[in-house]
Amino acid sequence: MSKPYDTRKKSAQTKVRREVEKGTIPPASECACQECGISKKDNPKVVIEYHHEDYDNPLDIIPLCRTCHWARHAEIDPTYRLASAEVSAERTRKSWITRRKNQE
Repeated sequence: MSKPYDTRKKSAQTKVRREVEKGTIPPASECACQECGISKKDNPKVVIEYHHEDYDNPLDIIPLCRTCHWARHAEIDPTYRLASAEVSAERTRKSWITRRKNQE
């Protein structure tokens, strides 16, 4: 159950990526989570991502760890984590089926 494609979201992500490539914005991985404060220095396995509160302001971003990022989206849309879990489960199911077919 995926959400409709949002061109504003893709456009905002592209603008951020370009600014990171130009060096005007640090990569999210170099930032600490604005919510809980964790960073890659604290835990090399943590994933830091940029969050947009409003896609119409593409450079108004907040670095968040994946856990806090998902929590932020769940506050905005309670079905967010459920949809993410469903997508993950579907990918796992498809991966298992593919491996099974390859073994036969």
